[in-house]
Amino acid sequence: MAGPALQAIVTLGRRTAEFHLALAEEKKNPAFKPEKATATYTQQLAEAVTRQIQEALAILTAKSANLPPGPGADACRRILFEAPSLLERVGGIALIGEKLGHRIRHHGDYHLGQVLLTEANDFIILDFEGEPLRPLSQRRSKG
Repeated sequence: MAGPALQAIVTLGRRTAEFHLALAEEKKNPAFKPEKATATYTQQLAEAVTRQIQEALAILTAKSANLPPGPGADACRRILFEAPSLLERVGGIALIGEKLGHRIRHHGDYHLGQVLLTEANDFIILDFEGEPLRPLSQRRSKG
């Protein structure tokens, strides 16, 4: 990949980094002030991510039998084959404990639908309310 597409990826990566750095640098507003990660937090994070992966794997397993042969079915088999290794690595998050660093406010629903490409080939990040289906307390939590 080269040319304009690669440049757009680089620019989006830069804007994403700048966005998260701005969230991490806020010191005055307690709602945005970075907090030290704790062993309890990393344990809860590992458990939550493990649950999400297991739910996704259950859906993938159920749907995989109906996939026609081809790249999609191949990717599905590969994901299911690698799942135990992935779950083991996610479980390792709990072992990091307080070494994780700091928790900061984050977007909570950041994906390509939350950015606009400008005529100047730059990106604007929109829609800061986070995932609207989650309770406000979760949307305000730090990760």
